[in-house]
Amino acid sequence: MVYARNLPFAMDLERLYWIDECEENVDDLCLHGDVVIRIGDVVVKETATVSAAGLRLLRSLFHDHVAGVGEQLFPCCGHTMLADPKGETVEILGCEDGLDWSVHHDGEGVTITTDEGVRVTCAYADYETEVLRFANAVESFYAEAKERVLPDDLVERAGYEAFWKEWKSCKKRVC
Repeated sequence: MVYARNLPFAMDLERLYWIDECEENVDDLCLHGDVVIRIGDVVVKETATVSAAGLRLLRSLFHDHVAGVGEQLFPCCGHTMLADPKGETVEILGCEDGLDWSVHHDGEGVTITTDEGVRVTCAYADYETEVLRFANAVESFYAEAKERVLPDDLVERAGYEAFWKEWKSCKKRVC
């Protein structure tokens, strides 16, 4: 549970599932889940596309993220994955619903600021640990699930392949 760690920022996945909540689903490429997030004294529960959230959080290890500009950190959905021309990164398109906050790197620290003005600073190492715990839980679910059946559509297939290529690239930069 999120309360077990005495950090100013913590995330926990309470439940992971495919969109139809059927373990036999092999066509859904996006993992969904119920997440509990603590930023300072504020605890938020959110249902999100956690595969997209995991990638966006991994990106936030290397770059600042400004809430409301571009992709939300925790999107409601991810309808389409579009690979860049080289197939190395992906843009995940979805609806406008989701959860977002700003992430700012300052030396050895990371400051997280919500739209409501809640602001916490933690050590980069603690932020990295939380992001990697989240990403590893998502990755483990995929590894233990039935193998995904890739779409026949080449654009969709390239998007999914770029998703994992970027995911692994981000993790390699950390480890």
